Amino acid sequence: MFEENLKYYSTRVYINAHPVKYLPVCRISRNLVCNALIRKGLTIFFFRDSNNECDFIIKKGTKISGAVQVCYHLTGENTKREIAGLLSACHSFNLKTGYIITEQTSRIIEEEGVEIRIVPIVEYLLGFANID
Repeated sequence: MFEENLKYYSTRVYINAHPVKYLPVCRISRNLVCNALIRKGLTIFFFRDSNNECDFIIKKGTKISGAVQVCYHLTGENTKREIAGLLSACHSFNLKTGYIITEQTSRIIEEEGVEIRIVPIVEYLLGFANID
């Protein structure tokens, strides 16, 4: 029990002391989503083309079934980049729906013929958002 608390404390100290506060938290969020996808028995890949990247491409059996971006907090600065990466992956694999997992934001938008579902990470981890 002490060791777990020590790890938590060390992580919190690191996050609070780090000059870019969202970067470490986003890495932790991405790791949580990655582990959740693997626990579901899904095969995941990273996607990158010449201009964009997407955190997770989900393969179910022999078919690519999903694309997921993880972004702790969507802002005016990063929203365009996150959507561009997701759209690029969706277009490459003929996916009609893509997901962005965030801290709290929840909405659905349509861009370039792709439905983008923005889902809070807590909803995803508790199983309320079926992504696969």
